[in-house]
Amino acid sequence: MLRSRTLSKKQDNILSNQLLLHLDGPLAKEGKVPISILVSKLNAIQNALFNICSSLVGGGRRGQWRSEVIDACGLQLVTVEKGSLKLLTEVKPDIQIIMGALIGNKSLGETSIDFFDKSLGAVSQNNFKSFKDFFPDLSHRTRILKSMARIIPEEGMDYELNVQTGISSHYINTIFKNNYHQFILENESLREDSLVTLKGRIYLIKAGVGSPEIGIVLS
Repeated sequence: MLRSRTLSKKQDNILSNQLLLHLDGPLAKEGKVPISILVSKLNAIQNALFNICSSLVGGGRRGQWRSEVIDACGLQLVTVEKGSLKLLTEVKPDIQIIMGALIGNKSLGETSIDFFDKSLGAVSQNNFKSFKDFFPDLSHRTRILKSMARIIPEEGMDYELNVQTGISSHYINTIFKNNYHQFILENESLREDSLVTLKGRIYLIKAGVGSPEIGIVLS
């Protein structure tokens, strides 16, 4: 059940299956944070977790996640602290997957949170190489980057955003935003490098009656 109260010191020690979204600044302290902002930030974090989890287990298409991904990484709102607004969320701690060498004794959801934390850290430190090492597949990496875009505070909005995990804390500030845009550019350059252009004439060949046509490019 959702509780609106002050988090105790014990609860401030975030567990490995939890994420804390902290909104601070005049807007948050007035206690009148637009619902659209909360929904946007929570959805961005949720989609990032789904995309990260999909990169770990494979399968699924863009915007469509496998049932085990949704089950393992679906966030639940646990507590809300007033003042500077804090939203504590968590994933199920007991959903396992047969990938012992990769995740050890952690659940799939906890592992996805770990990689989310590493992703935020890589952007904060402007370390695209580490981010690329975490997610070597270009398509998965692109989806994860795109889903992180809405975490960044909107232009002109009077609040600050901080995302905390059981590992570390990340300020989503101007430096993070600039580094993020640099990540997008570097990732797009890799996408362009992966394209191959073939020049020449195209010949259509039929192997037999009723067979499909095959296009061949000769330079």
